[in-house]
Amino acid sequence: MSHWKKQRVRRALYSLTVSKNVSLRISAMKNDLSYSILYRRWKGGDVFKLNGPSSIFNEAEDENMATWLSEMEQRGMGLQMVEFLDFIQDVVNKEKRKPPFKDGTPGETWYYAFMRRNAHIISSRIETPLELKRSKLTKEKTDLWYNSFTDKLTPIKPP
Repeated sequence: MSHWKKQRVRRALYSLTVSKNVSLRISAMKNDLSYSILYRRWKGGDVFKLNGPSSIFNEAEDENMATWLSEMEQRGMGLQMVEFLDFIQDVVNKEKRKPPFKDGTPGETWYYAFMRRNAHIISSRIETPLELKRSKLTKEKTDLWYNSFTDKLTPIKPP
């Protein structure tokens, strides 16, 4: 369940507990939820339990990986889907977790579900072709970057 959907469920459940005049159906409509989801959450014990196999990572681990992936992308070192899936497989293997993946390898379905779960952290982006980036690069920009880089490498001599 996505971060935003959890917030809507919490809001709907809160409105049901605070106001006795609000019905499940009205609360579901006001919070853009289906009646069946809200009914199961209202009657069940675990509010955010999902159907299907359990996740291999807990919520905190999931968010940490999403934050890391976002930071890598902001630094210009974003991972492609295949690279990120290989990273996840390595983590699972090193920590000796029992993978719920087919053949022990996460696939596209897991990747897109991960991105949906963490949409509040990771912004979806459109890749720009490398040639477009190269065409915007000028000699002046390269020289400016090189000079600032060499200034950082050159130790400052005391007077």
